[in-house]
Amino acid sequence: MRDFANENKVVIRISTIVGFSIAALAAIYCLKHAYIVTVNRDIYTFLDASEYIFYIFLAGSIVLNGKYSFKQIIGLILVGIILIFGYLSSSYAALLKAFFIVIAVKELDFYNICQDIYKALLIGTLAVLFMYSIGISDAGIGRRGFVSFGFVTPNVASYIVQTICFLKLYMMAKNQKYKRWSYFIYPILGVGVYFLLGSRNSAFIIAVAPYIVAVLSKIMANRKRKIILVLMEMIPIICMFITMLTAVLYDKSRMVQRLNNLFNARIFLNYYNLKKYGIMLLGQKTAYSSDNYLYNPVTNQYSTFNTIDSSYMCLILQFGICVMVIWIISQMWLIHKFWSEEQYQLMAITLLLFAFGLFESSVLEFVIDFPIICLLAKKNSRNMEYEEISRAS
Repeated sequence: MRDFANENKVVIRISTIVGFSIAALAAIYCLKHAYIVTVNRDIYTFLDASEYIFYIFLAGSIVLNGKYSFKQIIGLILVGIILIFGYLSSSYAALLKAFFIVIAVKELDFYNICQDIYKALLIGTLAVLFMYSIGISDAGIGRRGFVSFGFVTPNVASYIVQTICFLKLYMMAKNQKYKRWSYFIYPILGVGVYFLLGSRNSAFIIAVAPYIVAVLSKIMANRKRKIILVLMEMIPIICMFITMLTAVLYDKSRMVQRLNNLFNARIFLNYYNLKKYGIMLLGQKTAYSSDNYLYNPVTNQYSTFNTIDSSYMCLILQFGICVMVIWIISQMWLIHKFWSEEQYQLMAITLLLFAFGLFESSVLEFVIDFPIICLLAKKNSRNMEYEEISRAS
């Protein structure tokens, strides 16, 4: 007979190892973006190297978990090989790291993992704020006149605040304690992010997040409206199409040029880098610079530094077509999973991140795109018990 008590102990141990490792990686992500760390090569290298320890722990948990069939292992190996080629071509490991975390959490409780990430980001943020308060991690006034409060840029600080807000929003809803004060607090937090950090994108999605969750939950409560599900699953493809279309049409369309002015030259940067690098099957190395302004042939001006503020353009330029297809399919699968499990809070957060990715490149990081970790994880058991009781009554 199977020893269920011992099996449960093993699952608990695996969950603890995975949760601790992911929390440590989230805290390291936070610390690596502190200003003092970015200007100190030795500290940055140490933190970068320490990540491998926790990925080794995750590798061990994958072996101990043993939840994959032979066919699943073959499929994961093929996906992993493509992501490794994407990493070797681009030198950008974000998606490979996210893949490793996703397969490590199979059938583990996603809610508990979110709690671990939430606590780690809070601790990391408080550590950076402490270093800022004592004057050892102060980036000064940013180029748009905002302070980063110890982080390397105000935008990075806003991404982390945004993730903390999303995690809290999800955990409140999953605990059946979705308090009405979130409708008032989150808009206030959004205003604070805008005036303190200058991030319009993060400020906006933080402010509207509780309302999007509420509206989406009501819409999706009608399980017969599968056409809405199909449209939501298509959003990653639509966002990629919009990104590519506006980049291609930038020098031809006055309307696109007006949109470019509205979005702080993001479309021009997509156009410039698409023209400069082109699209590869398995990705390529790209070089961005904040040293010199770029010449814009449409406006006949030198107007902005070379960077890419679009996760979709980063995805296709740096990682190539093959990795882009894998990413889009995984996001479509994720939306369907949330719908089938009635996890509308996570679905709404994911949809907000799809929109956010049009204007920011950070969505490819697992810390910012934390819902992707749920791809193979199980629904929170406590919430499932609550739903069963609700249906029975």
